[in-house]
Amino acid sequence: RNRIARLHANGILDEGFIPETGAGATVHSLALQPNGKVLVTRDSRYDGTNFHNISRLNADGTKDAGFLPGTGADGEALVLALRADGDIFVGGSFTTVRGMVRPNVVRLHGDALPFLGSARSNGMLTLSWPISAGNFRLQEAANVLAPASWNPTAQAAVTNGSHVSVTVPTTGAMKFFRLQSQ
Repeated sequence: RNRIARLHANGILDEGFIPETGAGATVHSLALQPNGKVLVTRDSRYDGTNFHNISRLNADGTKDAGFLPGTGADGEALVLALRADGDIFVGGSFTTVRGMVRPNVVRLHGDALPFLGSARSNGMLTLSWPISAGNFRLQEAANVLAPASWNPTAQAAVTNGSHVSVTVPTTGAMKFFRLQSQ
């Protein structure tokens, strides 16, 4: 176990958590997500792959190839905090994350959101996303200024081939839409 291991509540090593070659340098912070995945801040590498100071492991200790921090942080990522909606907060001694200026603190979204397609026809708006993206639901709000009040759309989602779609009327007040992981 190279710099990372998981223990059961009784302190015994969890043999099912196999971190392959492990962290390539000092691990600064860990955070357990509700889905069992583990966020890690550390110096530059995990299991031989450069994750630019931020990475995520699957529940079995293998690296999560679906977690894509891009260019990551240009300096040390030292601490993590999770918000109930899945957002990840990272603090450290960096000035940019993913090429954007974010001195010392950044908020990341826990999972990449799928592309939300739209098509308008005959007074209706159809919003769709790929089934392969996972379990998402469409939400709407009348205003996105803080604090936004997001609610599930009244219209039901339907599966149509390889996509999930929701069709909403374009009449009435303006609305904003987003996908929320379930």
